[in-house]
Amino acid sequence: MKTIHLLFFLAAANFGFAQWTAFGPAGASNNTIVDFEYYNNDLYATGLFTQINGVTAKTVAKWTGATWVQSGNFTDWGHSIRTIDTVLFLAKYRATNDSNYVWYFNGTSWNTLGSAFRLVGVSGLKPDIYDIIKFNNQIYACGEFNRCGTDTVNGIARWNGTKWVRCGLGFQQSILPNPPNMYPHQMHVFNNKLYVAGNFQKAGGITCNGIAEWDGVAWSALGTGFNKTVYSVTSFQGDLYAGGEFTAAGTNSVGAIAKWNGAQWVQPGFKLFTVFPPSGNFCFVHTLETIQNKLYITGGFNRLATATTSTVGNVIAFDGINLFDLNKGTTNDVEAVIQYQSGPPNSILFGGIFKAVGNPTLSCENLALFNTLAMSSNDLLPESEYALFPNPFSEQITITGSSEIISASIIGLNGEQIMEQFFKPSQGTDTKTVSLNMAQLEQGVYIVKIINGKGVFYKRVIKV
Repeated sequence: MKTIHLLFFLAAANFGFAQWTAFGPAGASNNTIVDFEYYNNDLYATGLFTQINGVTAKTVAKWTGATWVQSGNFTDWGHSIRTIDTVLFLAKYRATNDSNYVWYFNGTSWNTLGSAFRLVGVSGLKPDIYDIIKFNNQIYACGEFNRCGTDTVNGIARWNGTKWVRCGLGFQQSILPNPPNMYPHQMHVFNNKLYVAGNFQKAGGITCNGIAEWDGVAWSALGTGFNKTVYSVTSFQGDLYAGGEFTAAGTNSVGAIAKWNGAQWVQPGFKLFTVFPPSGNFCFVHTLETIQNKLYITGGFNRLATATTSTVGNVIAFDGINLFDLNKGTTNDVEAVIQYQSGPPNSILFGGIFKAVGNPTLSCENLALFNTLAMSSNDLLPESEYALFPNPFSEQITITGSSEIISASIIGLNGEQIMEQFFKPSQGTDTKTVSLNMAQLEQGVYIVKIINGKGVFYKRVIKV
């Protein structure tokens, strides 16, 4: 019985499920999907579209489970849509006039929050808002603006409950030789700090080149920053990652993605780049999103360089050791990614501006689902690699073997990850033997997944 369950799980990871499938009827959107979010258990999408699945819905659309419906009556494009507490917020960009607002949805109607953001004294540009986030119990908005009402706010502002106010001196200048427009693109909260990524040279007057840290009072740089725009920043397995169109961090060569090691930005063991004949090699990472212990990296790229170079399609996944190409990904840019809550627990929804997905290709314009049970590492470790005891167990299980353990995960037989723990060896200790407290689990059968420097190990355990 033990062998049957274990082999079924591994087989399902490789062969048992379709990988890419189309999402929704009647085609997809007529332009880019930029972001997804859930609000009151409903899926929302925002972007550059005016139609989605054949339905007229500009900027924001809600998925009913069978079709998309329009939400709000917007004229500008949407860039970021986020649920904060019980409210859905929208950041709009490519404004059609000289005023732009943060919008919020209270479940009934869309409303503006505070005064209008403006861009004063910059010819040919209008105010854009790129992202919204909660930090220190306040709402923050970032984008290409320098006024809110009559107040000076340079690229970032926080809502104090009454009005938008500045965060120190904010941002100044663009990363040369990028275009003169200066903008912060995305924000992320990690270890009680706010991290902001974008195209700016300075934050609070400090040179930081595309990424900066805000502690609620002052700005700080992270090393020398980057040579080109940073589009995304997130945390994964206790480390900070950045993605963008950059190729260098100080003297370190990086390829559109980098990891902060506490002192400098370094490549995380791989680079991304683009080969696009007959001319032009524009490569960028737009979105970094952690789902089920994997970092999903999306944007516009078609080559992955490790010890060897392989062809990929604008999206890869990284579990800290192994890289997954998602069956060659998509034919063009991917920007939006979210775990799809209304389907199987292993489905991830991708949006962007692509015509097809997978290999062989499936026509799937701008919206597609990927089942992660079709994704696994080729480096499966043998049964003898680790011993797990006691098994069956009641509260705690001990794992011991000959190799350092990086992480251990508990997975249900339906493939859903229930818990995860990371192990980092320190001086005088090792992680060849670790213990997991699983007293909170219900009785039943589970899969323990162990990752080490050589590959992945699976073992079936029983909670009694």
